[in-house]
Amino acid sequence: MRPNARDKDVYLCVACDLEIADRDAVFDPGAGPLQLHVNPHGYLHEIVTLSAARNLAYRGEETAEFTWFPGYAWRIAVCSRCSEHLGWRFTAVAADGSPAMFYGLLRKAIY
Repeated sequence: MRPNARDKDVYLCVACDLEIADRDAVFDPGAGPLQLHVNPHGYLHEIVTLSAARNLAYRGEETAEFTWFPGYAWRIAVCSRCSEHLGWRFTAVAADGSPAMFYGLLRKAIY
């Protein structure tokens, strides 16, 4: 039987149930904690923004190209257990950027 994440205070990977983030890590970067963004290929992504996450691995190089958050570079984040694409890590480009880092995780990839 699949665990019910709503009974816990955590988000889990939809593919393998690994704990990814605490629900109280949700934060508003200025446009709300749940956002819709379109990438350059026309794909629509619904993301939830989190101040912290765990059990992630990263793919590709960090880049500020096509960022959804001005002043932040992004890098693809995947589940460290099953490699499911979970979203992106955003890192401030400037040393004094605040917050220094946050995550935009795909709503469809966590529960």
